[in-house]
Amino acid sequence: MGLTRITDHVHRFEDTCHVYVLHHEHEALLIDFGSGAVLDHLHDLGVERVTDILVTHHHRDQVQGLARAVAAGIRIWVPPVERDLIESVDEHWRTRPLDNDYDVRQDRFSLLEQVPVTGAVAEYRTVRHGAFDVHTLPLPGHTVGSVGYLVDLDGRRLAFTGDLVHGEGRLWSLAATQWAYTGFHPNAGMEGAAATVLSCMQLLDHEPEMLLPSHGEPVTDPPASVKRLRGHLQDLIDMRRATPWLPEPLLDSPWKTVTPTCCATPPAWPTPTPCSPSTEPRCSSTSAST
Repeated sequence: MGLTRITDHVHRFEDTCHVYVLHHEHEALLIDFGSGAVLDHLHDLGVERVTDILVTHHHRDQVQGLARAVAAGIRIWVPPVERDLIESVDEHWRTRPLDNDYDVRQDRFSLLEQVPVTGAVAEYRTVRHGAFDVHTLPLPGHTVGSVGYLVDLDGRRLAFTGDLVHGEGRLWSLAATQWAYTGFHPNAGMEGAAATVLSCMQLLDHEPEMLLPSHGEPVTDPPASVKRLRGHLQDLIDMRRATPWLPEPLLDSPWKTVTPTCCATPPAWPTPTPCSPSTEPRCSSTSAST
């Protein structure tokens, strides 16, 4: 375990996952939390207080120490789709079927005991947490409700991507991308792999200069990394299809015309707008309580 400098105001702490410390003067914002051991090392950066923790997804390696954060009075923000797997996980364990072999999503890698959270992050919005403006982008793939965080800091656009990618063009877990065992659509059993491709393409629309994953080294050439990962996943998906899969139409034309004046609901991953609060309504800046 130890702190590694990423930029002047961002350090990485190696734990059960990478915990990223964004610090300004004596305060810090954390991306994911791991075991919570990061709190014992913040004095090395001159940090006296952590204002907020932003969680990328519900897996235990990201959040197993959150009870310590609650005790310290730190605000905890989690993905909206996975909030129940953190603050209401006791009910999840009580009601989860034990004999369903066809639901292979990795919800068994959730917390063993629930912890209270401050709230859910606002997807497609830029919100101020402590000293930092953070844009939240849904990035399904590794889990159904994963999110990433974009921050403009030290002259660079940084993307904290959770387990969407692992280093330069790889996956941290291929098994995690199998959301279902069977299905009746062309990508059955490969939903997470397809979602990973779409999430990566949407992420590049925001032009990040560096990807900071939960496992693996920083990605310094995001387009090249995504191209490599997409190629591997495309080959895997196409092996199970009668015809090649074309993800671009899902992003370029997300609406289906029902009548000349009516369009169908878009898919679950709408095309995002670039993170420019001054020009894009979707990124209108709001503030978390300080």
